[in-house]
Amino acid sequence: FTYVRFFDRDSSLVIVFRPAFDVVRKVASWAAIAFLFGLALIVFMCVVAFRNVHNNIVRPISLLNEGAQIIRQGDLDLKLKIDTGDEIEELAISFNRMALALSRNIKQLEESEEKYRSLVNSMRDGIYQTDLEGVITFLNPAGVEVFGYESTDEALGHNLQELFLEEIDFARIQNELKNKGYVERARVWMKRVDARTICVEMAA
Repeated sequence: FTYVRFFDRDSSLVIVFRPAFDVVRKVASWAAIAFLFGLALIVFMCVVAFRNVHNNIVRPISLLNEGAQIIRQGDLDLKLKIDTGDEIEELAISFNRMALALSRNIKQLEESEEKYRSLVNSMRDGIYQTDLEGVITFLNPAGVEVFGYESTDEALGHNLQELFLEEIDFARIQNELKNKGYVERARVWMKRVDARTICVEMAA
């Protein structure tokens, strides 16, 4: 209810009545609109925040992980492009530099290995390499010729002990290697593949 007095001296009043339901309904409507607007704003902010986190953190880290997997498979020419303007971009730059340095080091090692192999293959002295069991794992062309093999592949897999004429000489070489760590100019009799005996000066 509400009332208005038209004249100060007059006792007449005009009374206006409005149901409370109409007033509450209007307030409730505005409250609902404000609530929905706030909810929509929150959802919008969450979507924006999610996209920012995904684009600036999740996706770059995922790219770094994929890059690491590719490099592990041997592709060192990979270049990551991450433009986030933060520490993750700096990490990607360091990642690219590391891959480039690793590629250069591997290339230098391959070149050094090729030079070493060319030097060993061109030497007149026979050079061999065995595993711990005495099995031949490498023999240069001069060694192939000394022992009468037709090729290096034919020599691989044979035990060096089979080429010694006397087992005691092989045992002596093994003991010197075990005790001193090296063998210097030990002359031993060995046999070629064609059963011919040869005197060899061995160092190991």
